[in-house]
Amino acid sequence: MNLTWRLWRTLREPPLTAHAVYKRTVTGQTIQLRYQIPQRWLAIAAAPVLLLLVLQHGVLSLLMMVFIVPALGVLAFLLLPVLLPPFTAVIGGFWAASISGALVKERNDHTYDLLCVTPSGTLAANWAVASGCLHRGDIFDSLRSAVYVALMIGGFLLGLMALVTAFMAMRATPAQSLVVAVRTIVDLMMLLGLFYLHYVQSMVLSALVGVYAPAVFENRSDTPWLAFALFEIIQFSSYIGFLLLHVVFDPLLSTIRPDQWLAFVTVPLLYLLAFIVLREAIVMWLWQVVNNRLNITPGDEAATIQVMQPEFRQGV
Repeated sequence: MNLTWRLWRTLREPPLTAHAVYKRTVTGQTIQLRYQIPQRWLAIAAAPVLLLLVLQHGVLSLLMMVFIVPALGVLAFLLLPVLLPPFTAVIGGFWAASISGALVKERNDHTYDLLCVTPSGTLAANWAVASGCLHRGDIFDSLRSAVYVALMIGGFLLGLMALVTAFMAMRATPAQSLVVAVRTIVDLMMLLGLFYLHYVQSMVLSALVGVYAPAVFENRSDTPWLAFALFEIIQFSSYIGFLLLHVVFDPLLSTIRPDQWLAFVTVPLLYLLAFIVLREAIVMWLWQVVNNRLNITPGDEAATIQVMQPEFRQGV
């Protein structure tokens, strides 16, 4: 997890904010809708729908909507831990496509070689483009805030479960029931860990794929689509690999009973470790492939990673 975490820190808090390549990318034009629907047309379109609703169900239906719409908002808020992982899997593909598209454009404009001769080197220049694409607009920061909110919701539920377990312990609950309660807490902790690490590794993978695709499919107009497809293939391959590990080891792990309390409680941690190691192996492989495609030596790689850390705030 060391490599993923170090790369994630460079994406979460880009150290090269004064880097000309980063500033050039992050302030670039974003894709916007060419035509926008005026609000008055939305109101005109909604009026017949509301009128039909009143004619069929009465005025009471409008009053019910006053309560239903906010309730749906609250439900979506509470379901953030469930909704965000698939959204992250999709938006990561779009970011990979955006990064690869930006690098392909630099190659087609014959400015890529100029970017690579900056003092920080080729790898840092490519990573600056990746960071700039992620931080272009507000989606990256909004997604990170939503992830933290989801973790707070999960932490609140975890706290409630811990209080219930403590209450059970004070009431001299049978040891086996208490072990099951502790296992439930560990299960939730494992799910929160999977949720956050999936988000972090997905963001790192999107940047790596975005840098990798143009290095392989040079000057191809469909490179962004290939990057999107490659990211999704990697994501779903890791899911399938994790599922296969579960199918293989579940018959063995399911034989562990609550009377073997230490083994019983630590089973969820094994699943968390398997998920992390599997995806970390993918990150390490892809990072090595990127370095090879960009002709980065091990010495340059170590120096570049050092430069890209948030502690390094020197402009170049």
